[in-house]
Amino acid sequence: MLKSLTTEGVGPARRFHMDLAPRLNLVTGDNGLGKTFLLDVAWWLCAHDWPDQPALPNPAFSGQTKPILTATIEQPVEEGAKIEYSFYREMNAWEAYDDFSMNIPGIILYARVDGGLSFVDKVRVYVKFAQDFRFSVPAFHLSKTEVWTGRRDDVGTTVCRGLIVDWLDWQSTRDPAFEAFSKVLNALSPPGEPIRIAEKPVRLPGPSVDRIPALEMPYGIVPITLASAAMKRIIALAYLIVWMWTEHKAAAEANGQKRQKQIILVLDEIEAHLHPRWQRSILPALLDVARHLDGEVAVQFIVSTHSPLVLASAEPVFDADKDKLFHLRPVDGKPVLDEVPWLTRGSAGTWLRSEIFGLETDRSLPAEEAIRRAEAMMEAPPAADDPEIPKLQDELAGLLPGTDPFWAQWHRFLFVLNRSRP
Repeated sequence: MLKSLTTEGVGPARRFHMDLAPRLNLVTGDNGLGKTFLLDVAWWLCAHDWPDQPALPNPAFSGQTKPILTATIEQPVEEGAKIEYSFYREMNAWEAYDDFSMNIPGIILYARVDGGLSFVDKVRVYVKFAQDFRFSVPAFHLSKTEVWTGRRDDVGTTVCRGLIVDWLDWQSTRDPAFEAFSKVLNALSPPGEPIRIAEKPVRLPGPSVDRIPALEMPYGIVPITLASAAMKRIIALAYLIVWMWTEHKAAAEANGQKRQKQIILVLDEIEAHLHPRWQRSILPALLDVARHLDGEVAVQFIVSTHSPLVLASAEPVFDADKDKLFHLRPVDGKPVLDEVPWLTRGSAGTWLRSEIFGLETDRSLPAEEAIRRAEAMMEAPPAADDPEIPKLQDELAGLLPGTDPFWAQWHRFLFVLNRSRP
């Protein structure tokens, strides 16, 4: 488990610090303040291999602080150990140990917003030799395409056969992994609309003889390659979770090692592509997914989101002893990370108007502007026959529904104004 992380002199802020919860860690905030940066750092501190570009020292903080990344990592049977990494400017890289596997806290999966995947499994770390140097290769990175079609490393080792091949194999052999995959996929489906797997794969028109797994939709059978973007993301996520655990068990047995008892799932923009109805259910479903793998596995989530619906959906399942909410906000143009006390707000609209999102209302921008002008008119009432009143009345009528609570104020204002006529 990742218990804490600290960045100094790196990224958009001079210092970030997070004391993480053992189960759910939600990170929210405006664009460009550092959500993905924090997830990248969390991943690297566990896996020791950047998913894309490495985090580099920020020249704005040069001389103010030494560039450092710090983590407290707790193994399942050990107390948390604080580990500090310095940046070597001469090598333009973060310091590295000969064997990173000593500090890998089990199994880590990073589902990136671009559809790619990074993963590390302590029992699948292997040793590589290059020019008389020996070093561990703990982490693997799959592109969005490779998640579906598979990946071999540079020496020909099959790292992942890919979603399509594994699905076909699991389904045709009735592998227990297929049952787990079906259950996870069903759990992650939108409410009342389970993603149903077709009984048989299909062949697409054209010269290819390949068979493609398919979904059973209300309007017919659809190859998964033609499914919607939302379905593809959830299918890929369900596959990756089950595949990672299935391969971990196989590798542990082959290597004569014990299975790991903890998984860290890092998910960037969990709501990407999802309909609001689906956004309301995806987070509680993910919290429940561990029971489809192994009842003894503890899962720690580090999740970024922009969605008030995702936060509202967490209200029934949020446990202050096991979960935390972090908010990135600008202060004098600089990002600040706060751990925010959890408050039940009751609706997505209330979350939008909270300090987390900072919107004055959940109306459209033109409606907000019209209401501001109406409020200014109410504060300094014009003459009852002022021609601007009916113009504003018409504008409000075109922007606000009849049930909007502002109408009560506006009609009261008009009533009082008309009574003042001579």
